[in-house]
Amino acid sequence: MIDYTKPIDFTLAGSRRAPVSRMILIVALPLAAFVCMTIVAARSGWTDPQSAKIAIVVAASLCLLTAALLRLACSVRVRVEDDRLIVRTSLGRKCVPLLHFRGCGVRVVNLKTEPELAPQRRLWAASLPGLRSGWFYLRNREKAVCVLSDRTHVTYLRSDVDRLSMLLSLQNPELLCALIARAE
Repeated sequence: MIDYTKPIDFTLAGSRRAPVSRMILIVALPLAAFVCMTIVAARSGWTDPQSAKIAIVVAASLCLLTAALLRLACSVRVRVEDDRLIVRTSLGRKCVPLLHFRGCGVRVVNLKTEPELAPQRRLWAASLPGLRSGWFYLRNREKAVCVLSDRTHVTYLRSDVDRLSMLLSLQNPELLCALIARAE
């Protein structure tokens, strides 16, 4: 039984491991190559002590970049609290009262068969392999907040009051539909 008085967190559809592991692979391979080149250069004897400092700074910067990107990818959340839908993308958050979605409703779409709803241009967003989150313009020129980890099972919400659409890859969109239907 669901307690509607407590915040409800939604699980994203698709795997969140895939984007994180791909991103680690994308960043870790060049970092490993750079570290290997630095070790080889250090063993052959540094000709300039400044080179060692530069190599350490570059390696540390790549590690920090990897950590920051992983943190962004893991901070994506969708929840309902106090009759408001709260979507935390990797670069911000948006809160919309559930009542605002009643007029246009909620539907589950496949972006491969309905390409007019696919995100086309980033406004304020982060895209990693397997995860797109943030503000986008859709192909139909709507402005949308997106959290997409699976393009075949996407919950489309529209609020005419806020002139805003949302595309969310939710594992259980039926629960969100029920919450919108009972919102006061």
